[in-house]
This record gives sequence, structure tokens and C-alpha cells, in this order.
Amino acid sequence: MIGLRPVERDDEPMLTEIFERRADYFEAATGSPPGPADAVVDFPTSGIASIGLFILDPSSALRGRAIDVVDLAVAAATVEGMTEIRTGCPAGWASGERLLVAAGFAPWVGAPAIPNRVVHPAEALRDIRRWSRPLH
Repeated sequence: MIGLRPVERDDEPMLTEIFERRADYFEAATGSPPGPADAVVDFPTSGIASIGLFILDPSSALRGRAIDVVDLAVAAATVEGMTEIRTGCPAGWASGERLLVAAGFAPWVGAPAIPNRVVHPAEALRDIRRWSRPLH
């Protein structure tokens, strides 16, 4: 059984290890080494949940269950009254794009998305495709 809970300070060493094991994704997404990731509610406007990065530990028992983890995030956002979830994925990151499509996300259409965190200079050089999913 898997679950979703808020991150606690004691989780930092474990998260740092996971982020370091996915350094390839951080580099593709941000142009920088692993660092903090986030999820923000009511940003950029009320009712929208913005998820900085979807990352699963490649050595975990959740391998192959990424859709279940996304479904938990969707359920939590729905309970919180969110009407949409937005995220980004490096263009051409096939496994990430397949996951987002399978989870009901579609490429973002419209004005450029406002980032939900500090954007580092190297990120401007990255081709990040924005995705969104309406919640009912």
C-alpha cells in the first residue's frame, strides 16, 4: 500500500539521496545539480496546484507504480479544492511524457506558465514542456 503525506524535516537525507539518484532528471529539467523540489497550491492563481517535479526513486518498490503516485497527488489536490494541476517535464523525456499522458495531463496551451519557484539562469536554456490536468 502506498500513501501520500507532507514532507517532514527528518525526510531531508532520504530525499537528498533520491534526488542524487535522479541527477539525470534534475540536469534535464533545471540545468543544475539536484536541489529542492516542491508542490504549491493556489499558484499561480486560486484553485491551481503546481508540482515542481515528479520524481520516484529508481530503486524503490514503487517502480512501475508511478501512475498510482500521481493518482494520490490528484486525489489530494481534489480534496483540497483544487481545480487544476500543472507541472513540467523536459521535452523528449519519454517516460515522463508517457506518465503524464497516462495520468490525464495534456500539454499546456496558452500564455507561458509562471514558475512556482526560483528559476535559475541555466533553466532558461532548457526546453521544458508544461502540462496541465483539470480536476473534476
